[in-house]
Amino acid sequence: MTQYPWVSELDPSKTFRMAELQVIKSVYDTLIKQDQEGHLQASIAHTWEMKDNRFTFWIRPDIRCHDGRLLSIDDVIDSIQRLVNSAGPVEHLFRQVVDVVRLSSQSFQIILKSTNPLFLYALSIPNASIVVKDKIKFEVKRKAFIGTGPFRIQSWGTESIVLQRHDDYFSRKALLQQITISIRGEALVEQMSFNQKDGAKEVHAIDAFSYLCFRYRQNAAIDRNTLAQLACYIDKHKHGYDSAVAVSGVHLQLAMPEPYEKPTLQGTVVLAEPTWTIPYLKDISNWLHQTIQSTGINLELVTLDDISDPSLVSEYADILFMEDVIEQPKEYGVYEWLLTSSGLRFLFSHQDFKVHSARIDQALCSAEPLNGLLGIEQELYLSHHYVPLFWGKDEITRTQQVQGIQVRKTGYSDFCKLWIAQPE
Repeated sequence: MTQYPWVSELDPSKTFRMAELQVIKSVYDTLIKQDQEGHLQASIAHTWEMKDNRFTFWIRPDIRCHDGRLLSIDDVIDSIQRLVNSAGPVEHLFRQVVDVVRLSSQSFQIILKSTNPLFLYALSIPNASIVVKDKIKFEVKRKAFIGTGPFRIQSWGTESIVLQRHDDYFSRKALLQQITISIRGEALVEQMSFNQKDGAKEVHAIDAFSYLCFRYRQNAAIDRNTLAQLACYIDKHKHGYDSAVAVSGVHLQLAMPEPYEKPTLQGTVVLAEPTWTIPYLKDISNWLHQTIQSTGINLELVTLDDISDPSLVSEYADILFMEDVIEQPKEYGVYEWLLTSSGLRFLFSHQDFKVHSARIDQALCSAEPLNGLLGIEQELYLSHHYVPLFWGKDEITRTQQVQGIQVRKTGYSDFCKLWIAQPE
């Protein structure tokens, strides 16, 4: 795979970058997993049950780690406890865990503060991957936990990662013996490429969306009212850029165009965004810059070097431009986005996020949890703290020989399903 975004972190609990989570998904397994329709399926845990605020899991006895030893119940418990205690992009999803209890050599129990059926889905995302605490060292001070997934990491340098098939994998084995993931654009005989402008592409609509979050800072060079006017203008002007994919919120419904006039504004706004490697996000970024400047506002840019920690720019930026994946099913995806999204972690202080989390807990206890969660999102929109932009997509360029590319709605590709068609 060429033109792949850089990979510098493979600790599941520490990263929020799609490029890294995609590799993590191939190297590690979760307790349970989701199928294409978002239904929960067995993985490391072959059976589970939920009763009130207690979740009991029974794990398979035949899972081999990449170092050859069997995965133990203690490995699983240690991994879950590490996730609960880690500070990172998904920490608020797992702060509700009050205890992890070993029941037998093949079973354990997770106890929550209160009943939450959506918690099961949190255990199926790549961030919740089960890792063995022993690490393998690679070049340039890179380390990775030992895993159990369909591939193991053979090498990991600054320009490439080599994944080797795990022949003792307990589930569906990978079809390819080896995959080289390179950030360079060298030509290979059989290849698939990400973020390449030339060549025949496969374009997949995915359950992701771009959006803006607006933080009203005391020392900002733009007043609150002007920033709110800018938010309104961008929200309405997005239809002029691409009305076919302009969305009205995290539920990914298309937005209806509204009449508007371009305001004349003053001040300086600081926009933070990652270094975009995906062409269509680069294009949106350029449109956003032009839209802001067309109002008369001076634009300053700040690079967010680590999207897993947006608080790094919270004190310096007025706006954060991001794209986030929305996990399945819909109700869980909204719930997870409200607790983990980079934009809201940029927007809220630590204390504000506690209040925000408490409101989410209240919504889960209501008669219609999804409506309660969407109500929280709507309040952010109406208060001009947040503007949804565009539906996400994935673009992959491949040679004719590469087969088995299946991009899920969440944007994840299953590397283990790739295969090479031999010429006849």
